[in-house]
Amino acid sequence: MKKAIGPTIVGAIAAVVILVARVGGQAPGAPVVEKASQYVADFVRRFSRVVAEERYVQDSKPQGRAQHRELVADFLLVKPAETSGWTVFRDVFEVDRVALRDREERVMRLFLDSPMTAAAQAAEITRESARYNIGPQRTINNPLLPLAFLQEMYRSQFLFSVDRRDRTRIDGKDVAVVEYTETGRPTIIRGRAGSDVPSSGRYWVDEQTGLILKTELAVDQPNLRSKIVVSFHFDERFQLGVPFQMDEEYSGRESASTKATARYDHFRRFEVKTEEQIRP
Repeated sequence: MKKAIGPTIVGAIAAVVILVARVGGQAPGAPVVEKASQYVADFVRRFSRVVAEERYVQDSKPQGRAQHRELVADFLLVKPAETSGWTVFRDVFEVDRVALRDREERVMRLFLDSPMTAAAQAAEITRESARYNIGPQRTINNPLLPLAFLQEMYRSQFLFSVDRRDRTRIDGKDVAVVEYTETGRPTIIRGRAGSDVPSSGRYWVDEQTGLILKTELAVDQPNLRSKIVVSFHFDERFQLGVPFQMDEEYSGRESASTKATARYDHFRRFEVKTEEQIRP
């Protein structure tokens, strides 16, 4: 039985996935799934210490009253101490065009502090930043979450299928569409009171390299339906497909209709030069 990894999050839906560097053998699967899995392992190594600026616009209509929220945050992966994994870190530094704090100070401190301290700080700051969301409480608003499902430790949790009739081209590349459905229990994403919330969705994968150009995540609960689509573009500096847009939709009988779009730019890599200096 798999155990959920990460902090318990109170809310409608919570994701507790840690991205890990790939070790050991491979789980069986179609060649394009194998290539995508290998690509994700390389992505984790290359994307660590890359910081992006996230501009996140959210609109919700609870009980007929429109709400609007604009957030600006730093988004990156943080490596917990003595593990091969990285956890997602989001630090909101501007809300509705009002600055909350110095935008670089906390990111720099994460790299300068001990790994154990950095991981704890990242988890706390991410929880703090989540409270600025409008609409359903959530932590699945993570553009990298579907990538984690392709990793060795999670792949047995899912069924993957490739429909050879469903092919397209993105950015001049031949792209296969890979569908996934979570069949394992307990599920990776948890609902209220720790209930199972299975995931499903699709990947758009370059058949030659395994490069993932688009992901889709669907999460259905009795009273809430969620869909998140993330588009990636290839960045020559990092030799990776980096996220450039995340589109979210949430709807349900007991919750407001919520739509949100996050855009990512100003990618930069932080490099530790001494114990007291760090530069982008």
